[in-house]
Amino acid sequence: DEHCSYGCATAANKLGQNSTGKMGTPTSLGRLVSYVVPCLLSFYAGALWGANACLEHDLDLVADKHFPIVPTTTRGVNPDTSSPGGKEIDHEMKDDSPPGKHLGEESAKKQRRIPASMKRIADGIARTSKEDFVKLYDFGIPYDRPQKDMADVLLLYQTERALPDQMKDEAVWNRGDEIPFLGAADATKNCDQMNVVLTKLPDSNPQCIAILANYQSYHIQRWMKLPADSSGGLDSNLPLRLVSRGDAGSGRKSYKPPRQEDIRATFDMLKTYLSSLNDVLAELKPIAEK
Repeated sequence: DEHCSYGCATAANKLGQNSTGKMGTPTSLGRLVSYVVPCLLSFYAGALWGANACLEHDLDLVADKHFPIVPTTTRGVNPDTSSPGGKEIDHEMKDDSPPGKHLGEESAKKQRRIPASMKRIADGIARTSKEDFVKLYDFGIPYDRPQKDMADVLLLYQTERALPDQMKDEAVWNRGDEIPFLGAADATKNCDQMNVVLTKLPDSNPQCIAILANYQSYHIQRWMKLPADSSGGLDSNLPLRLVSRGDAGSGRKSYKPPRQEDIRATFDMLKTYLSSLNDVLAELKPIAEK
């Protein structure tokens, strides 16, 4: 560009000098051409060189963005080792960019929310509002008002046909998002059968819920780490054992079995009732017919 500017300025200067003297003569015209033509050629060459440099720079940016360096493992020598030859160590070149960044977020690999080994337990999962769920279905039980940590109902869909029409894909596949939230009616629309489990953490002791794919029992078993004679409270060193509904974590039994004398007294009352039932019915029949 500097050479082009210098050549153009020189040509203009010569042209000005000639215009005051013998302008239009073959000699002045030849000199003018000899200055202008190199100037134009220099400008054209400079433009081509600049365009090519910009193109190479843009291609380098595109390559760095879409074709990053793949992490590799190189081997080097640890200079701090005491051995004469040094100790070989692995240096891993890590890529700290988030998964799917280079290939696009939509192409990131998705995973099932429920593994295939538990497909018969749950093919998909969703949640709905506890308040909405209880208003839609009458369970005939006292209703605990929703709290911050118990405001939703967890739904497990055991077959593909039971999956909701809305957010069906989100209920099956996990793309790093939360469990899909639906209204109670939409969440249970395709459930021809529904088992409801009512559970709540009774105290501060650790509690788990196990769902076993097996023959239907419609019954929740209760297991606790209690002594066999229920002489004490929970003991974490003991194995889990099957207990009754009335067993508490403190070892106290809410429902104690009746004593022998109570059983005999009850049977005596039942015997009196059964032995006099026919006589009482015969006595009341005429009265009822009137």
